Amino acid sequence: MISPLGIHICYLHPADEDYALRLRQLMRGDCLRFSDSSGIGEDQSEVNIKDNQIRNAVATAVLIGPRTAASCMIDREIYASLLNTARYLHTGLFGILLPSCSAGSPSLAKPEIVPPRLADNLQTGFADLYQWREDTSVVRAWFQRAVRKRDTILPNNRRGLLKQETHHSVFL
Repeated sequence: MISPLGIHICYLHPADEDYALRLRQLMRGDCLRFSDSSGIGEDQSEVNIKDNQIRNAVATAVLIGPRTAASCMIDREIYASLLNTARYLHTGLFGILLPSCSAGSPSLAKPEIVPPRLADNLQTGFADLYQWREDTSVVRAWFQRAVRKRDTILPNNRRGLLKQETHHSVFL
């Protein structure tokens, strides 16, 4: 039996939790693995986050609201997602601009709202940025594109980690 694929959803908790739940609902029929990673603690190493919360993910979706870029927890989760550990490969990566920070088009997004580590990977072509959509086939295509890129382009994970407070995500 083939085990289900996973997608890790990074979001600012609780501000963007409704969107994370809506994304889970959109992808529910795609045989994806669902689990919760809101228990990630400040004291956990990024390797521990990768091996325990993100281990089954093949792609990470970053939900981008007005305050996401400043979140050290979001940065740690993106960092952990892009790690290759002894047991798990890095995930694919894509960002989704939420309606709360919509510029009408991803190309018009203000640079200060995109998490810096995600921006690094947009620049290299490893990641993509999309406008929020509630269309299962569109979101599925984003996920599949991220998985394909994971296997053909190396991620940029060289940036130092952000330092400050923040919140959690969900693993879908």
